Amino acid sequence: AVFIMCALSFRSLLAGVLLCIPLLLATLVCFAYMSHAKIGLTINTLPVSAVGVGVGVNFGLYIFSRVKEELKYNQGDWVRSLMVTARTASKGVVYTALPLILPCFLWYYMSSLKFQAQMGVLLALILGFNMLCALVLHPALIYRLKPKFFLKG
Repeated sequence: AVFIMCALSFRSLLAGVLLCIPLLLATLVCFAYMSHAKIGLTINTLPVSAVGVGVGVNFGLYIFSRVKEELKYNQGDWVRSLMVTARTASKGVVYTALPLILPCFLWYYMSSLKFQAQMGVLLALILGFNMLCALVLHPALIYRLKPKFFLKG
């Protein structure tokens, strides 16, 4: 569903793929942490992963939307557009992510329930990884591939 909505939003299958790559990586990190912490994949743990993906995709959307706007404004100059995006939208990603990540991480220390503590760390890990991917991986992929969907309408 996330892939379809991202592809429809930018009218490009490549956009859906590029936005979902960090989500897939974050989910793999999530499952690796679950395996390390001996947390089983149950009906109780699955929604945490889903919330991480649902919120995490927004970070990529902030970057993609800003790059598209800047490419129009800068007449297709990829480097300048990515630099402006790094100075502007990246702050938005960080300012949105940190208030979500920090309280989730604090659950580990503040909750007396082991399950809540583990899920707090898990959600903080997913969101943190999605934030890093939006700040580093997305701009790198955009610069390397220079997708044409950014230049359309």
